[in-house]
Amino acid sequence: MLMTDSKEASADFWNEFQTEKESILSTLTNLNSSIPALKLKSEFNTILSRINNLEKSVIAASIYLPPHDKETCSQQIKQLNEELNKRKVLLTPKSKFSFKSRNKIKKNTEVVNNISNVSANINNDSKEIVNNVPKNALQFSNKSNTYITPQEDIQNTTKDVYLNDLESCVIDLVNIKFDIAILQMNRIKNCIVFVKPIKSSMIIDNCNDCYFVLACHQFRMHDSKNIEVYLHCSSHPIIEDCTGIHFSKYQLPVSNIEEVFKIANIDINNNQYDLVEDFKWLKQQKSPNWDIINESDIKPLIFFEDKNNIELWKKTYLLQ
Repeated sequence: MLMTDSKEASADFWNEFQTEKESILSTLTNLNSSIPALKLKSEFNTILSRINNLEKSVIAASIYLPPHDKETCSQQIKQLNEELNKRKVLLTPKSKFSFKSRNKIKKNTEVVNNISNVSANINNDSKEIVNNVPKNALQFSNKSNTYITPQEDIQNTTKDVYLNDLESCVIDLVNIKFDIAILQMNRIKNCIVFVKPIKSSMIIDNCNDCYFVLACHQFRMHDSKNIEVYLHCSSHPIIEDCTGIHFSKYQLPVSNIEEVFKIANIDINNNQYDLVEDFKWLKQQKSPNWDIINESDIKPLIFFEDKNNIELWKKTYLLQ
């Protein structure tokens, strides 16, 4: 009976997913250059919200979705993001701005976001998903001052990984023997997280004062502040309700870097880490909530011999 229920739920989800996907594609196709710039920006944000919601629905349905359907949905979401980015390039006039390094940003500057009524409440939805972790997922939660890495007996498989309620921890998801499909982080503080390239999406909520080394197809960050992100992303990274987010290129000190990118089906030559979209920032000027790290300020990842020396990790990598 449970098997039948799962099959029916999977079939229903698949039909709803395809209907929404086709609707999004139709909306994208109907956008044209005659639409005023501000309205076009609003339309793009609405479409992005719909894609985000579609992506979160796949995560929520992963409890009963067959692996093949889940992978297909992830690929189709990737294609939607790519199509959205193509339409933006085609229809949006190039704005004239230059990147400012975080050293040149004045302290105590009050940033006032122009909040759009068309934005979806992504934060609440994603928190609900994080609290409903699928049974077959791997979760690390409620730890502090700990070096965290999965057990060696987890291997030759693909898993979703959830990191919840961690403080002053080092999370090593590089030296592992399994692949990661989706990674979600929620309520992470003063942590250092480094991850080998993953097969789908990275969703980050309510994280503060961290150092991340991440590679993925889609990147979403909500309600976070004061974070360095060394990122490789196949699509435009998305932030919302964030401040003090600093980006640089993904850097991982491993000898088989091309191989791990290939396993995750990520093009190592296509990195859009610096094409960040601030979901709540509707002005033509670049959002002040993120910047590119100066080359002189980049902190290359080093695997310390004394990996359990948390204070050494924090002193080396966290923003002072």
